[in-house]
Amino acid sequence: MAKSKKSKKRKLSSEKERELSLNEMFDHLVYEYRYLATAAYAWKFLKNQAKDEEKNEIDRLIPEASTIIQDSLLLHARTLIEFYLPLNSKKRETDLHISDFLPNFSMDNDRSKELEEIKKQIEVHILHLTKWRDSQYSKGGDDRVQRPDWNDVNNKIFGLLTEPLEGAVKNLPDSRENHSWKEDFKKLKEDFKKLAEATKGRFEKGSLYNWPDFGGKEDISIT
Repeated sequence: MAKSKKSKKRKLSSEKERELSLNEMFDHLVYEYRYLATAAYAWKFLKNQAKDEEKNEIDRLIPEASTIIQDSLLLHARTLIEFYLPLNSKKRETDLHISDFLPNFSMDNDRSKELEEIKKQIEVHILHLTKWRDSQYSKGGDDRVQRPDWNDVNNKIFGLLTEPLEGAVKNLPDSRENHSWKEDFKKLKEDFKKLAEATKGRFEKGSLYNWPDFGGKEDISIT
């Protein structure tokens, strides 16, 4: 029996080390953008469009719904920010990054710094339980650990993260010479374009927008 368990453990380890194709990686990018757009729409609706009676009803059914929506928006945003920021020594081999699709991808330096600051603020005030959350303690820190105006961040983060997605659509090649996986880059480029359009559609129309089928894995295709 012990031998059987050991054999199974080796098999699982081997499966985890299997390389993913770009199309398989893309499935997980779809998931992040789908729920970034959904949370961004929900925030926009609740804060800017909902009538007072609608807000009261939402709060009655789901206490502190705005905080739940905000946390969802910012956590998906943080994941996507890390996907686009320049690589550093902390990147694990299993991390997905825009350079997997576009090796020469670059971002404006000012925009990169802005996203890095937002990422750090999300980590400090939502992702990690840290002393920097205390307003008195954080007086000794730089801007990255100060509590921002979340309304301002929430209102602009969707645009900040659709911009690099649209840039990827323009720059992704139809093919890549000597690529070991023999990817269908033309289809991948079309899917990136489809994702950019779907992300904007969900943000603008919410549940009235029918999210397209990307043919992804069942375990990440939540309906």
